[in-house]
Amino acid sequence: MPYYALLGRPCHLGAGMPAHVVVPEGTALHRMTADEVLIGPEVTPVRDQMEHTWSHGGAVVLPNLALAAVLEGWDERDLQFDGYELVLPGTGRHGDPVHLCTDTEGACPADVEQVRAGRKHTCDGILGLYRAETLEWMECPTVTVVTHATLRHLPLLLSAEAVLGKALRDRTEERLRLRLPVQAAESVLAVTRAYVASGPGRFRSEVERVIEECAAEGRVRSVEDVLRNELAESLALEAADPMRDLTRIVLDQQTRRLADGPLGGLPRLVREDVGRRGHPVDLIAAEDMLRSVLDGRLDGDRQDLVSEDLLLLDENLRPLREELRRGFPEDVVESLAAEYRRPSGP
Repeated sequence: MPYYALLGRPCHLGAGMPAHVVVPEGTALHRMTADEVLIGPEVTPVRDQMEHTWSHGGAVVLPNLALAAVLEGWDERDLQFDGYELVLPGTGRHGDPVHLCTDTEGACPADVEQVRAGRKHTCDGILGLYRAETLEWMECPTVTVVTHATLRHLPLLLSAEAVLGKALRDRTEERLRLRLPVQAAESVLAVTRAYVASGPGRFRSEVERVIEECAAEGRVRSVEDVLRNELAESLALEAADPMRDLTRIVLDQQTRRLADGPLGGLPRLVREDVGRRGHPVDLIAAEDMLRSVLDGRLDGDRQDLVSEDLLLLDENLRPLREELRRGFPEDVVESLAAEYRRPSGP
């Protein structure tokens, strides 16, 4: 039985495509997913790099699937699929994206009974083009082709990624530990201004009204008590706002600043690290690789590195963030209470 490996980035079906498909009898479909894979010589087979696998035999109803192109400029000699024929979106007779089924007129089987009655897929989707065959449907947003040339440079690349990542995280964390408390304080002032935007007099009158209603019911409430009760839900939602997206912003700023200036001692650290890996290089090669990794980060080609940095930064900064979140509601209450008590006259 022939084997086919379909490799691409998962994407939306697009308008008019059927939402579900029926796998024909005699076809074996193995859906596999991973965040990132390497392909090429001396690299672990792609199927072994996949993180999750779902296998389906014939006469099974599944959601329709689509794969978009994820490889450019590939050389077939560098792709190893252990005898499988590689199917890529946008190559040969395949469009971009490719679908399991592209039937829009009801010609392909729509339920199990129709498959068992002998109806076949006649569309130009994968189930129509590759009948009674084994299909490995591989979904992966990031695919890196490792050629013989890249294998030679891999130790240097790994060292540059490691050294640069640590430098950027250290710089970003240092600045965030200074900026997060400042931003939280600025957010307290912003929330205070928003609550008294209609006028200090109206704000005081509303607080006094609630205090008087409580007193009439025999309940003594301070200004702070009233504000805590009134603002509890809204402040719980706003507490995260001061820190939203700030980590990514600062990381991007530090990346651009490093790319636009001298690299300092980073090339030396890369040279030392790659030397420990048994692949000595000179400082010029180390600096060139650092610049290449920086460009990839800024161009959006190395989102895997950026995502890893964001996760590590989030873990390191979690205690500080939680402390700021816990204190944010009470800081707003104290700020509003001070506004309430501020003299209104000249």
